[in-house]
Amino acid sequence: MAYEEAFETAANMVERVARAICENNHRAIFGTSVSWEGISAETMEHFRSVARAALAAMREPTDAMAYAGSETFGGGHEDETRCYQAMIDAALAEGL
Repeated sequence: MAYEEAFETAANMVERVARAICENNHRAIFGTSVSWEGISAETMEHFRSVARAALAAMREPTDAMAYAGSETFGGGHEDETRCYQAMIDAALAEGL
């Protein structure tokens, strides 16, 4: 699948994380589920902003994450870190 096609065929990561946070918050506060389509545009944008902040905070992998990547793929610690950061950057760029 081409890079451009991936953006067109799947919900972007910011949106997926925003929906998950929204659902989790609603369930924790009210004890019930909520439909993403049933919330206001302003609330959606709030959760997208929270999702972007969460993804940005994940951009720098922990040592354990970098080690796991290195062990899994047999590369250098820096290679896996750059790859992981590129994936987070791509997620943050989706839908802009």
